[in-house]
Amino acid sequence: MLSTINSLKHVLRQHFSSHWKCLSSMSSSQTPEMGSVFGKERDFEDLTVDTFKELVTDDTVRDKIETILSEYEYEKYTTLQVPTTITTTQMKDLLCLSDSLERKRWLTYLCKRQKARHKSNEKRKNNSMDYLTRLQQKYSEDKPRTGLWDNDHQLVYGLWHNTLFTKIPANHIKRHYIHRLRNAALFGQKVVIDLDFDDCMRLSETRLLAQQIHLLYNFNRYQSREPFDLH
Repeated sequence: MLSTINSLKHVLRQHFSSHWKCLSSMSSSQTPEMGSVFGKERDFEDLTVDTFKELVTDDTVRDKIETILSEYEYEKYTTLQVPTTITTTQMKDLLCLSDSLERKRWLTYLCKRQKARHKSNEKRKNNSMDYLTRLQQKYSEDKPRTGLWDNDHQLVYGLWHNTLFTKIPANHIKRHYIHRLRNAALFGQKVVIDLDFDDCMRLSETRLLAQQIHLLYNFNRYQSREPFDLH
């Protein structure tokens, strides 16, 4: 069986050697599954039965692994719809499949999953490069100068310079309200809302109560000069 696989590999390499680089570098319109994602020749690992020797328990399992590897080699040199390698866990899943068509579909699924991981890594890398570029632009020397003084230590008038107007970011305003509630929890007057009678209320009354509590919370947080500590 092993000699058959080796001869099959040799025949496939001889037959598809002239088309191998062409297949691996085809455009996305020709190979929509792989060409537009990897964009370069893929490096496949050389897999043998010894790679999965920990799974070999008898001759039947060995023969099935050899069959799977022969199918893998055939699909690799014809369609490219296979992953660059097969892990031990993936081989266990392939051994559970009895039909060659199911194994082909599973290899295609593994290939698509590898493609998705590659695409995600490329996107993360591009986002990181864009972030570094934005940081360089933000702190570059060509950025317009802000502050009260210019390079000659003279007063500069205008927005972001010597002016009566300023900008308060939204997160600073939110931090201010949170600080008020924190002080109310430490030193403010306690206000307890008793909700033990909800079993005696109708559904409409319960909804009205929830709306009133919501209004009370908003007023206490944003409009009250001295917020209460609500419980």
